[in-house]
Amino acid sequence: MKENIESKNIGNRKFIIELRFEPKVVMLDKKGEIVENLQGINIFPSSHWEIGQSDVIIRDSKEKENAKNIVTVSFHRLSYISYSVSSIESFYANFTKIYDAILKVLNFLTITRIGCRVIGTYYTKSKDFSSVLKNKFSFQLLDVIFSHHVPGVIKCLHGWK
Repeated sequence: MKENIESKNIGNRKFIIELRFEPKVVMLDKKGEIVENLQGINIFPSSHWEIGQSDVIIRDSKEKENAKNIVTVSFHRLSYISYSVSSIESFYANFTKIYDAILKVLNFLTITRIGCRVIGTYYTKSKDFSSVLKNKFSFQLLDVIFSHHVPGVIKCLHGWK
């Protein structure tokens, strides 16, 4: 997919999306099935997984410090962190595959909170914060993510754009 945040403007960045949902205690019994489903969708060229007492972590590198993509699933949370995002669409497409793989195991989720963050450094010559946001980013990310799964959230979010 096309790089829609120009590389010349980026120092480093991290995209994070997190869903919190009402506890699904059955997840604790289905951790192995979650790992199998996540590995089956092949969103990372290679993956390393860890099963803890209350969570499952899958990343694209055996060494934690070298991981560029990390998925964490617990009995009340799903998060996807990527340090390697070529486009908003590709990030969202990967998240959608992850979400669908989790739903295959847990059947349904009652989402109580959605969090999305873009953390990074961006090169700019402007000193005015508003013009940096207006000129460098179109803020498509929230629209792309929330409009598909939670259309009502968009109206609330547009107030602070």
